[in-house]
Amino acid sequence: MTVVYSVEGRRHTAIEEASFHAGDGEKLVLLGPSGCGKSTLLKTVAGFIPPDQGTVLVDGRPVKGPGPDRMVVFQEFDQLLPWKTVHDNVAFAVRAARKVPAREAAEQARRYLDLVGLTRFGGFYPHALSGGMKQRAAIARALAVEPEILLMDEPFGSLDAQTRTLMQGELLSIWARTRKTILFVTHSIDEAVLLGDRIVILTEGPGRVKTVVSPGEEARSPSSARFVEVCREVRSHLQVAFGGGAG
Repeated sequence: MTVVYSVEGRRHTAIEEASFHAGDGEKLVLLGPSGCGKSTLLKTVAGFIPPDQGTVLVDGRPVKGPGPDRMVVFQEFDQLLPWKTVHDNVAFAVRAARKVPAREAAEQARRYLDLVGLTRFGGFYPHALSGGMKQRAAIARALAVEPEILLMDEPFGSLDAQTRTLMQGELLSIWARTRKTILFVTHSIDEAVLLGDRIVILTEGPGRVKTVVSPGEEARSPSSARFVEVCREVRSHLQVAFGGGAG
C-alpha cells in the first residue's frame, strides 16, 4: 500500500508500496525509528487513514474504515473514560461494539479484567491506577470486544523499564491464552525480538518493507544465545536501512 499526506500544500509520501501479511494468531511486529511510517501503517490497518494506493484486507474483506474487528491500544495512558470505573469502561466498549444487553456486557467485562489480572480493581476510576494498570485495562477493553486483530501502537513506550518488562511478559501470557492476532508497533529491537513471531523491518521514510525476520521460540528469553543472535541480525538490517540510526 502507499499512503500520502498533504503538508503545507506539499505531498509527502509516508508509506510507499509496503506489503505484508499477518497470519491467524500471529504476533507481527513493525520495527523502525520515528518517521519510518510504522504508526501510519497501523492507523491504515485500523481504518483511520485510507491508503492512496493498494488495499488493506482482513479475512479477505477490504477495510473501508474503523470497525470492532480491529481494536487499537495506544501508547498514551489516558485512553479510558475518566468518569467511568475500569469495569464500566470495558463494559461500555462491549455494548457499543457488539450491541449486547448490559448484563452480558458486564459479564464480558469481568471475564477480561480477570484475564489481565485487574478483577479487584474493576470498581476503581482510571486516575487511581498506575500506568501499567491503565494499559492492562486498555488491553482488556480491546480484547473484550473480541476483535479479529489487536493493533498496538508502542503501548509500553511510556512505561518505566521495569514496568515495561512486566507488561511484555503479561502480553505474552495473554496471547498464550487467547491466540489473538496482534500487530505491534515498536522502535525497540529487544521488544520486537522478545514479542514477535515475525518482525517486519521498515526502511527510512517513505516506509518500505526491507526484510522480515523470524526470531523463533528460542529467542523468547533475553538471556538466551538465540535472543542475542537475532538482536544482532535485526540491528544489522536496521543499520543498512537507516544508516546506523536505530536501537
